[in-house]
Amino acid sequence: MATILVTGGTGFIGKSVVKLLCQLGYKVRVSTRNLKQIKALYELPCEFLEGDLSDLSFARKCSSGIDAVIHLVGIIVEQGQDTFKKVHVQITKNMIQASKENGVKRFLHMSALGTRPNARSRYHQTKWTAEELVRNSELDWTIFQPSVVFGIGDDFTKRLYKMLFFPNNPLLLFPLIDGGKSKLQPIFVENVAEAFVRAIPNPNTFHKTYTLAGPEVYSLKEILLMILDLCQIPYKIESFPFYTLSRIAMALLSFLVYPLIGLKALFEHWRGDFWAPYLLSWLFLSLLFRKSIEKRILFNVPSSVALPLAGIVEKLIKKPPITKEMLVMLQEDSIADSSETIKELDLQLVSFTTVLPDIIKAIAI
Repeated sequence: MATILVTGGTGFIGKSVVKLLCQLGYKVRVSTRNLKQIKALYELPCEFLEGDLSDLSFARKCSSGIDAVIHLVGIIVEQGQDTFKKVHVQITKNMIQASKENGVKRFLHMSALGTRPNARSRYHQTKWTAEELVRNSELDWTIFQPSVVFGIGDDFTKRLYKMLFFPNNPLLLFPLIDGGKSKLQPIFVENVAEAFVRAIPNPNTFHKTYTLAGPEVYSLKEILLMILDLCQIPYKIESFPFYTLSRIAMALLSFLVYPLIGLKALFEHWRGDFWAPYLLSWLFLSLLFRKSIEKRILFNVPSSVALPLAGIVEKLIKKPPITKEMLVMLQEDSIADSSETIKELDLQLVSFTTVLPDIIKAIAI
């Protein structure tokens, strides 16, 4: 059987691709920046190479003696030196050059739905630049553009789940950017893996770009409500943020204003008859606040307000639950007609609602 290099093989999608390749009898080589990340693949008959693909010499080493490259490396959040330009563009450029030097003709590339010239997000801009490098490479290339990819361990559902729960969201408020109306068409991770693996030997897929989108379209708001319903969490949706502002006000009074007043009273030795009404009113307010957070509140926020706020949060928090770049992407629909992909690669698409209970169960453990 052919030997396949999977870059990004220890990632969420990569693990499914590697497992399927091994099941079908392919020889598999996996590049990773950290061998500690191979735990889920440890028992598989794979060759693991540790290093950084932004180093051309390591890219050459990885692509030596193989028959095809499945290039999955990508990031959704920039961290330190791992910028979109470095990870999406420079590493793709290195892999193309290394493949050519080693005589590897087959190159399958992971991109993203929404990738296009002049895209709003830098994520999609750099994905487009990488696609253009692949298209102009003279290799036997195939490009896949998936929508949001779901499955046990996926980052998308995990982020939404954590943002709905304490302690990541102590006030249990969730902003719906522009009402959460953006459309998504989630695709199952194993369907994505099948598409890549089935395309490897198929010459009909050479020099083609395929979209990968699931069988159903949901708004972001609908997905959030599905998660809340599965977790049996009560919620309230409001267009005008009356309850949202009330909850914020109660939190500020309970945890900031009242404690400061109490400290001032202690230091200035206020009269004794102050303390009884002070403590009773503080207790009442705290109980009222506790009662109010029994329900999650989902409230509408215009993107013109959300984007600047996200930029500020990014500067204050090292690992924010959502970044400005993510919000830009979530403003756009991520839907497509993937009938050609489904037909050519004989995919039996799995519904998001079928797998979501298992995803939530795995996150909650």
